[in-house]
Amino acid sequence: MSRRENRLGAVVPPVALSLALTLLVLFDLLKPGYIILLDQAAGPQAPGLFGHDPVQRVRAPFNAVNLLFTAVAPYWVFQKIYIVAVFTAMGAGFYRLTDAELPGRLFGTVLYVVNPFTYIRFLTGQWGVLASYAAAPFALKGFLEFLDEPSRRGALRLAVLTTVVGVFQPHGFGVILLLYGILIMVAAARGRLEIRKSAQPGAVFLAAFAVLNTYWWVPLLTKGSPVLSTIGGVDHLFFSPEGTSGLGVVFDVAAMYGFWRGGVLLPIDSTPWVIPLFLVLMYLAVRGLLTERGDTWIKTGFAAAAVTGFFLAVGAASIYTRPLFEVLWNTVPVFRAFRDSQKFVGILVLSYAYLGATGLNQTLRDLTEIPGKLSTSKAHRLLSVVLVAAALLTPLAYTHTMPLGFSNQVETTWYPDEWHEASTYLKQNAPHSRTLVLPWHLYMDYSWLPNRVKRAGPLARTFFETPVLTGDNIEIPGSYTKSTRPESRVVESAFGLGPGEGGNSSSVGTDLARINVTHVLVLKEVDWKKYEENLTNQTSMEPVLENSKLKIYKNDLN
Repeated sequence: MSRRENRLGAVVPPVALSLALTLLVLFDLLKPGYIILLDQAAGPQAPGLFGHDPVQRVRAPFNAVNLLFTAVAPYWVFQKIYIVAVFTAMGAGFYRLTDAELPGRLFGTVLYVVNPFTYIRFLTGQWGVLASYAAAPFALKGFLEFLDEPSRRGALRLAVLTTVVGVFQPHGFGVILLLYGILIMVAAARGRLEIRKSAQPGAVFLAAFAVLNTYWWVPLLTKGSPVLSTIGGVDHLFFSPEGTSGLGVVFDVAAMYGFWRGGVLLPIDSTPWVIPLFLVLMYLAVRGLLTERGDTWIKTGFAAAAVTGFFLAVGAASIYTRPLFEVLWNTVPVFRAFRDSQKFVGILVLSYAYLGATGLNQTLRDLTEIPGKLSTSKAHRLLSVVLVAAALLTPLAYTHTMPLGFSNQVETTWYPDEWHEASTYLKQNAPHSRTLVLPWHLYMDYSWLPNRVKRAGPLARTFFETPVLTGDNIEIPGSYTKSTRPESRVVESAFGLGPGEGGNSSSVGTDLARINVTHVLVLKEVDWKKYEENLTNQTSMEPVLENSKLKIYKNDLN
């Protein structure tokens, strides 16, 4: 058999398995139309290449692919290809990472793909987090191979894989480098790290990684990050994990839940019988850790990663973990990017899956030691088949609202005809000037969305082809906005928005003309009537288009 055939034989099974699992999960969400979620404000217009902040520049390679694709095909097609690729890579990457025998490898793959962490992050539209999570096993495999046999070629390969983890979501860099650090310390403690042999290839890795990421870290160091600079003390409290099961936030985080925002159906809340299933998952992970088979230092590394990820994920939500979290929060500036500390639950899932894969195989071997009839080959084979089938079904049952389309909590959709009518008007009458979009909220509910949770980010940004000015006010307790954009201050002053602002300005048209706003589009959502009342009383604002979903005013002073 040729080398090429060997490679295909190694690649096809995990990809086929992962693709099948992906289709089972996404199901009818692959129908034509946009998937619009809280942080997935999908629309016809692809995002820009670099964004407005050096931190956002990290995603430039991904954005470039997005722009190239949408130049020849609709964005909703790219969106489907993207999420299918993410879930498929998720499973294939883990399958490649573990060296467990087939039953355990299959179990770990299913658990890594179908679990509360991936479930919640999908439904909140945080697909960048999922993409980094999917890329992490490939990087870890490369890292373990690099530790085992350091080389310049391996260093260059590892630099590329590590970069890919962060390209989708900047937090990915923090998570993967943390995992590298933990594994290095465990390897050193177990005498598996040859420092002299690794020093030169390690330097090559660091240099290559720095060069590959020059496009974002140089602007970050020279210009700073407005996004990071506006994250304050209130953030890590507001975005800290929440317990919903009644068993406390510490248990919920350990059980791979604890996301700070509610609204989605959580199996742990509605079906208490899933809790024993978590105990099964924990048993397999612990059994895998305690078995002497395999590379024990790697298993110890993943166990250490699980403990570290758990403490960081609970973060400010518990009096036991808050002191450590706040020390990091106050002394390591980039750590503030993890105000949503539940992102570290991804490390827990990885560790559960890796250790559980070994644990299932060891449990199968334990069956041979059972005395009596079960020790016969026929009974052993039958029991083994039942045990493996039950193990593979356990992750699916534990997060049973995820397979077959996320229990109809989200559906594909198209933008209303009324929005297209407004888009046609603006392309004809405001192709280059700004259109202010109200109500002024970064996130708000859209009544026409067919989802259980109707809240989404600023959809106008990704729908309209013409320049639009949309809300960027985060509106969390103690922090109405974190925007440093001057135009936002003008809008908030004109309409009397935010704490400390006065009433509506009597010269809205003049104020908006200063920032080149020629039209105001009021979406008939949430608190839109207060904006309509204000604009109706302005002599400079002329209604030019209205339908059941929106109303457009022309600013006669511009």
